[in-house]
Amino acid sequence: MKAVVCVLLLSLISGCEYTSNPVMNNAEETGDIRSGNSAGDIVSGVYFDTDVYPILKNNCMTCHTPGSPKDWSNYKVVSQNIDLILSAINHEAGRMPMPLGKGKLDTELIATIQEWADSGLKEVRPVVATPTPTPEVPSTPETGPAPEVPTEEEITPTTEGPNDEQMIAYGAEIYKNNCSSCHDTKSIYANLAGQPSKYLYSQLKAFRVKKGSPGRRVDPIMKLYATSFLNGEKDIKAVSKYLESADPCAIPDEIVDLVLAEGDAKPDPINGQKLFDSQCVFCHQAGGSTEYPNLYGQNTQYLLKQLEDFKSGARSSATMSGMVMGLTRQQMIDISVHLNNKSECN
Repeated sequence: MKAVVCVLLLSLISGCEYTSNPVMNNAEETGDIRSGNSAGDIVSGVYFDTDVYPILKNNCMTCHTPGSPKDWSNYKVVSQNIDLILSAINHEAGRMPMPLGKGKLDTELIATIQEWADSGLKEVRPVVATPTPTPEVPSTPETGPAPEVPTEEEITPTTEGPNDEQMIAYGAEIYKNNCSSCHDTKSIYANLAGQPSKYLYSQLKAFRVKKGSPGRRVDPIMKLYATSFLNGEKDIKAVSKYLESADPCAIPDEIVDLVLAEGDAKPDPINGQKLFDSQCVFCHQAGGSTEYPNLYGQNTQYLLKQLEDFKSGARSSATMSGMVMGLTRQQMIDISVHLNNKSECN
């Protein structure tokens, strides 16, 4: 079973670098830490920065891009998910085999990751080198004491900026006047309330992309609203911010029943849960992602249509199109019914 209901819009990033290791980032100054040159003595063992990260970068980061919830360039994320990673690269039953579409990793690479896990998930390979003494700057009556270098915390902004409440109020007015007639009902349209603002922003931008350009999401009605009723970045950000703050359980309970076609079997939400929990929850964890939408409680007909559109190519996403290609319509129905039943508003 290759299928997975995963990210609804994911920009593929191929040029990514692990940046939390000062030794690797200063290779020109310290030398290649794997070659044992005169910069310092090499500490043995398997480490994330020199052994595991290159494997993940070369084989997995087409999907697991920097900044995504399952960012394999991030040591903390990888170490927290190491059991899941090992089961996926070993192609264990019930787990989607990884890397996707590339075949199983070489035995030696899998063994390296396993050894890293077994040896304590060490992050940065130490280099034992003779420290260069830093000359002291004397204090004189003319110059005073040597100036202190500000820490990263002191020079890095820690807030998003002022007027969040004003932006939310502004976005609420735009939404009420232009969007609520469709999206404030549990119908064939998506319930957008409570969804991550980063995801909503990316979707509204995709509706505005010109024909023939990458990243375009095709929907004539949404293109009209996204281009004619949203006046640029300010409006898009305001609506996204408002919807993130909105209560998904506040909309009227107007459920539209799933329309089954001739030949469709009775939905099996238990099977849908098995499929979703083994493949899809990886990205679509409720409340656990800023990149991907929370699918719990969405209307069954809406979910089914999105899955079928990804499979047919009517909705474009390099990741999702590949993930759903192996799903049957019955499996899509089962997953959709399960997700609708998982509403957090019940």
